[in-house]
Amino acid sequence: SEDRVICHWNAVYRVANAIQNAAACAFDIKATDQSAILTLAYGNAWCGTLTTTERNQFTIFSSMINQLYSMEVLEEISKSGILCNQEVASKLDLFYVIRKLCSLKVYNKIIDVNEMQFAKLSTASDEWMYQIQQNNSLDNENDLFRKAVGSIRGNMINLAISQLKDHLRLHPLDRTAQW
Repeated sequence: SEDRVICHWNAVYRVANAIQNAAACAFDIKATDQSAILTLAYGNAWCGTLTTTERNQFTIFSSMINQLYSMEVLEEISKSGILCNQEVASKLDLFYVIRKLCSLKVYNKIIDVNEMQFAKLSTASDEWMYQIQQNNSLDNENDLFRKAVGSIRGNMINLAISQLKDHLRLHPLDRTAQW
């Protein structure tokens, strides 16, 4: 069986530059693992935690999930790179070289599928990177959580657990970070 992960920005906490952060994360993952299948979608979703005494699960309801899955299947076949829907492409075309790959029919809706090829080298791109690196209060609120995710990726599980506990002390209502 294959591992599948959905990452979401602005679902639990508002994040500045959410789409740019998602794209940067996708390129970081691709640089680490060329075989990773990565797709990005932007749009509205209903999300929240479904909880019982035995289970605590964060759930997303949205047509974007169908778009992501359809693009994932296409990427698995085409090995194109990082695919995104038109909403992502239109918000990132100043920062990345993006080309239309094809159109797909997803549940009676035609969506444009685009390939994000690489970051553009321009002053606009440099300014975007500068803004992301600045101490932004929205981003700093979740810094421990991001560090914990990085620790998990680096197989430093004990450090990740410690970082998640610290994050939960600051954000006790963050059900996504709870185990």
